[in-house]
Amino acid sequence: MSVLLVLCVILVVLVASYHWSLSSKVKNHLAAIRAAHEPVSLVELNGYYPAVPASSNAALVYGRAFELLQKSKSSTFLEHLDELPSDSGPLPVDIREAMEKACQENAGAFGVLSEATKLQFCRYPVDYTPGWAALLPHLRHLPKCSALEMCRGVLREQKGDVQEAIQSINTILLFSASLDSEPDLISVLVQHKLYFHATELLRWLLNHRQLSQQQLENLQEIFHRAERTNRLDKALVGERCMILAVFDYSPGEILNVIDPGYGRRVRAVFGIHVLRISGSLKKDEVRFLERVDECREALRLPPLAGLDRAAELRLGMNQEGLLKKFILTGVLVPPFLKGVEKNAQSIARQRLVQAALAVERYWVIQNRLPSSLADPSPRFLSQIPLDPFSNEELRYCKEGNGYVLYSVGPDRQDDGGTRQLSRNPKAKNPRGDIIFAVSR
Repeated sequence: MSVLLVLCVILVVLVASYHWSLSSKVKNHLAAIRAAHEPVSLVELNGYYPAVPASSNAALVYGRAFELLQKSKSSTFLEHLDELPSDSGPLPVDIREAMEKACQENAGAFGVLSEATKLQFCRYPVDYTPGWAALLPHLRHLPKCSALEMCRGVLREQKGDVQEAIQSINTILLFSASLDSEPDLISVLVQHKLYFHATELLRWLLNHRQLSQQQLENLQEIFHRAERTNRLDKALVGERCMILAVFDYSPGEILNVIDPGYGRRVRAVFGIHVLRISGSLKKDEVRFLERVDECREALRLPPLAGLDRAAELRLGMNQEGLLKKFILTGVLVPPFLKGVEKNAQSIARQRLVQAALAVERYWVIQNRLPSSLADPSPRFLSQIPLDPFSNEELRYCKEGNGYVLYSVGPDRQDDGGTRQLSRNPKAKNPRGDIIFAVSR
């Protein structure tokens, strides 16, 4: 009996030592993060999203505009408006009528939104302490504001108010800038959507009007100011805090994060208890912190190398999750790495826009299209932009009096600029090129 007791004591000591060792690793890692002046808890994350005095906070003004939009009957139309007609033909009657109706119904919102864009700082009333359950209602409303401004920009162009249409592009990009300080992935993805709206309005404008040299130069500056380079890194800071909090959830709460409703399964709840008692959950937490460091290293690489590294990390984490070695890491981190690809698509669009504006400026001066992107460089384009998905120059093809600029896209297959990449968020392996086409 005494031998059994001794063995039990030894086992308890070994398990306790194992837990202590893992906890020490976590604490040391968290201490290093705090030493770098970054948050590790949800309370700290709230402070990391900087406060703004109410008198200069654009978010409070945006909130008034959101309330006006919610009362509009055109809300559904705005929610589904993403891409504009792709050619240089006239605006279809049904779309024109829907746009006019949306602008009429939301006439009051335009003035409030204009007031918001004049304020330099923005801090939306977000409380991150609920973690995955944090409410971010502004992320649902901003794309509707962007779509509404896109409608107004198209209608302005149709009336010949080119300068006002350019102002609509600038306004959409200012909506996007209001999210610059938000430390979470979904805010970055919404910024990408708003940037896409701005590029769609630009494409519409170039397909229907010949802009002056000054207008094109102004647009280059507007889009240059809107380019972002460190948003994913900041988003990872917030995602790290939210995932770290999950490790302290109850077993049922953990399972509901992995799969809503799964926390009611008794066997699954018991399994999480076993993982916690055995130290596997704490080991998973250590692995998670290591993986975050690897993700940040990937974000600092050039786009193509970063994409390859992100894909490699996703595969490794998915395999670890399937083997049930690091379940939370394998389930919760790969979606962030999928965002690296979305970010590369946004980078491609930024470069396509700058290339298109350089081509247009060359056209105005020379009265002809360039034979290649080397022609407008370096006068209108400091250097020929590289495609983030191939690390080669962006493709440029003349088509009659117009042209097509494109990136080969995430499938890395050159489709000749004839197959537009699907924007369906549910597509697992989207095919096609990222295209910016102008026809005359």
